[in-house]
Amino acid sequence: AKEMLDDLLQAMQDHIRETAWMDQETKYLAIDKIASINRFTGYPDDFSAATVDDYYKD
Repeated sequence: AKEMLDDLLQAMQDHIRETAWMDQETKYLAIDKIASINRFTGYPDDFSAATVDDYYKD
């Protein structure tokens, strides 16, 4: 999941670099914003299959 998220963010940055309608300063700011995204993948430690089953049992 972490690799997939990293690939997605890299693709977004690549797309912005290739965009013709943005000026260089705006591109820089957008790429910087993407780079500053906090990446949290996974689930909390107290989250288990039993918790999900219990939540969706009805």
